[in-house]
Amino acid sequence: MKKVTFILGVVMMSTTVLTIQSCDTKKADDVETMEEQDKSDGQNDADKNDQSTDTNTDHMSTSKAELIDNYLELKDALTKDDEKKASKIAAKMTETIKGFDSGSYTENQQSEIKEILGTALEHAEHIEKNEIVHQREHFKDLSADMIDLIAITGNEGKLYEQYCPMYDNNKGATWLSTESKIENPYYGSKMLSCGEVKK
Repeated sequence: MKKVTFILGVVMMSTTVLTIQSCDTKKADDVETMEEQDKSDGQNDADKNDQSTDTNTDHMSTSKAELIDNYLELKDALTKDDEKKASKIAAKMTETIKGFDSGSYTENQQSEIKEILGTALEHAEHIEKNEIVHQREHFKDLSADMIDLIAITGNEGKLYEQYCPMYDNNKGATWLSTESKIENPYYGSKMLSCGEVKK
């Protein structure tokens, strides 16, 4: 009887030890699983942050279409003799120029685009900070820059290159418009219909 009791006691102790070891192993496994999960979550968060950064970068880059839209808005403001609006649009245009994405063009094209946008930026900044007479002087050069840019990049929509022979002491000046109708940004209400479509 004592032997049986002793054997039962040994068996029960062994079972208890095994149960404890099993629990400890499970806890260790659980800890490892939690650590792996934390690492995975951390990586996912990092990936999300990277994606967020990429999205922000994409959002900051600007396109040819945005730049043309800015230019056309500026042209319309000058056509209406609206100096303040022209200044605001020019400020927006400077940011568009700074964020212009030329990555899809060849190296040679990128070099030419960089040079064109460099001078376009100077003219946009002058338009932003000056009165309408000076705005129109710089709009002449800005228009030449835009025509040069579109010669490289092309344009999806139809644009008309228009010409005023009288501006700048009869040296003449060009501009771009989405309509064939002449609305002169260099003279505005003084001589709104002065000019012609070149191409």
